[in-house]
Amino acid sequence: MLWINLEMALLRLAFRLRKFMGEDIEKVKLTIDKLKMKHR
Repeated sequence: MLWINLEMALLRLAFRLRKFMGEDIEKVKLTIDKLKMKHR
């Protein structure tokens, strides 16, 4: 459950950052996936 909450927080943050940076959401998702792999 903790991971789901953390992931939602990260996604919300990613969407907010995208507005400022114009970052492609796919890149953000890949970054989150990389972080998940590190934590496993």
